[in-house]
Amino acid sequence: MGVVVIDQTDFDFLRSQLATLTSAVEFLTSHNAPYLSSKQVSEMTGFKNDWIHTHKHEIGHSLVDGQLRFKRKDVLEYMDANYTKMTIKKTSLTRLRP
Repeated sequence: MGVVVIDQTDFDFLRSQLATLTSAVEFLTSHNAPYLSSKQVSEMTGFKNDWIHTHKHEIGHSLVDGQLRFKRKDVLEYMDANYTKMTIKKTSLTRLRP
């Protein structure tokens, strides 16, 4: 195997592309992890850490080395179970004259 010499501009470009790729892999890995920290649950749901700690038994959790861990699927199930949607039917309204 030989040695390839490249100029500094090409090296800098490759280094920046590698950093971008590394960040993307870290993002995808962390956002598909089956277990989440309370901080990740907070980011995912928009709830504050205090709320998450108060409702941890309703969501489902485990304690690993003193740290709370939540199953991603349990968090999604909790959110879905507490989701409501109201359907408003359009009706024909007649204007009453005074």
